[in-house]
Amino acid sequence: MKLTTLSILLCLISTVWSQNVPAGLSELEQLKKMQEPSKTISPKTRPVLEKKIDPREYIVGPGDVFLVSIIGREDLDHEITVNPEGFVYIPNVGQVQVAESSLANAREAIKSAVQTRFSSVQITIYLLELRSFRVTVTGAVANPGLYTVDAMSRTSDALALAGGFAVSDTSELNMVKPPESTARQPFQELAPPSNSSQRLKSVDQRPSWRRIVVQRQKGEKVYADLKRAFLLGEMESNPYLLDGDVIMVPFIHPRAGMVEIAGAVNNPGEYEFVPGDCIGDLIDMAHGLRFDADSSELRLVRFEAKSNPVTLELPLYGTRDLQKTLDRDLHPDDRIFISALSDYHLKYDVEVEGQVRYPGSYAIDHHTLLSEVIERAGGFTDLAALDQAYVLRSSLQEKTDPEFERLLTMRPQEMTEIEREYFKFKYRERAGLMPIDFERLLKRDDTRHDIVLKNKDVIVIPTRGLTVSVVGQVVTPGLYPYRPGQDLDYYLTLAGGYNWNAQKRKTRVIKSKTGEWMDPDGDTIIYDGDEIFIPEKPPRDWWELTKDIIVAASQLATVYLLVERIMIDP
Repeated sequence: MKLTTLSILLCLISTVWSQNVPAGLSELEQLKKMQEPSKTISPKTRPVLEKKIDPREYIVGPGDVFLVSIIGREDLDHEITVNPEGFVYIPNVGQVQVAESSLANAREAIKSAVQTRFSSVQITIYLLELRSFRVTVTGAVANPGLYTVDAMSRTSDALALAGGFAVSDTSELNMVKPPESTARQPFQELAPPSNSSQRLKSVDQRPSWRRIVVQRQKGEKVYADLKRAFLLGEMESNPYLLDGDVIMVPFIHPRAGMVEIAGAVNNPGEYEFVPGDCIGDLIDMAHGLRFDADSSELRLVRFEAKSNPVTLELPLYGTRDLQKTLDRDLHPDDRIFISALSDYHLKYDVEVEGQVRYPGSYAIDHHTLLSEVIERAGGFTDLAALDQAYVLRSSLQEKTDPEFERLLTMRPQEMTEIEREYFKFKYRERAGLMPIDFERLLKRDDTRHDIVLKNKDVIVIPTRGLTVSVVGQVVTPGLYPYRPGQDLDYYLTLAGGYNWNAQKRKTRVIKSKTGEWMDPDGDTIIYDGDEIFIPEKPPRDWWELTKDIIVAASQLATVYLLVERIMIDP
């Protein structure tokens, strides 16, 4: 029997040895390997803290772990845990009640107990680990129930564990949702999930953000106002949790008992009313007045009776009047309106492009003239083509023409003659083009062309090309050197004259500045960049023309014979 038991033990030892020691090692290496500490033990999970713990605020409870370091004749370190009854046991000292005390008071209690046992020693007490405990979350949340939190968790953390607020089947609720980012924000954590197990019964229900009740075990109630916590950073409105807390999110009505702020504030909108709110609180939650706010007064619309609103104009100027207005209590369904100053610090600018010394953007006001901006841009360069310069008015470019839009949907054969002409004109038109005569303005000081600039105007000063384009039915079409003062016949002569099939009467000059098609004569002056276009005669079917002439002649002969017979035989 003893031999059998010994054999079984040897087999078990051999099995364990073979499972824990790598093969191929000597006995000495195997022994050393077994004596090494294991590296697979995972470290204890530590909570993520928002700040260092304040010993005056932190409340000690069962599960907190302390390190008590006693330095004297012997250096002793004791790791002690608060037991479920709220005591810590210190070897050779005894037990000390620390639960429900602040960390600062718990340290003093432990230190006093140690000093009664050991005199002339130095005592240091550290909080090593935070306790975990359970709280109850109920009310208008997605998943009511019990949740485990740690001693530095706030009310919003427990609500996030419960899946956030409940959501209606037909409404996503009027909640603040910040832009997407890599880190989760408080509002995102409390947004209702798509798989919420609890949904509100109707759109007339909404979870409260500002009157969340935290019921303590001893009967005390504290209130969480997550709007103030997240909008204003007042974290005291998002209280820390204690062991056994019950968090209740009440229901509210989305259209009654709200307050609203609109106008020149940074975050306008509706906010849940909480008794004790004043006008200053609402302005704070709206992130204050904008810079363009009319700070002389605000309008408060209040329901003095059940259905008749009354408008009150309250002053905002002067230290005494301002504070009196900000401290004024709000009532449910109050609305605040703050007007914005008209034309407040409007930022007008224009763009200068092309052949000026300093092209770029320039600030203007309501009275800035074209000549002033050209002067600020350093004037023109030697390559500036003033006869082709123009101003583009962006405000006119964005203007739509309903008639032109209508014609775009029609086929040419469906248009009347005047509609076709209008369509051709609008199609060639450069929207917003202002053909200013820069030469008369700046070289002859003709102020009739000195326009007042508007916001987003673009001043374009092209580069001189010093060429004229001759295209179409000429002997040698192409680009020809520009000669100031020369007329149409001059450039047609350079191009070798009209070709044999040129439609001379349909010759057109396309102006480089405006895109206008001109019907010229031989003396028309041509300018730099202009284009001379000579179309081709349309092809003719001579056999068809001959037949048409014969038919027409036959008809005329028939008419002549009829008339002659009538004249002879009256």
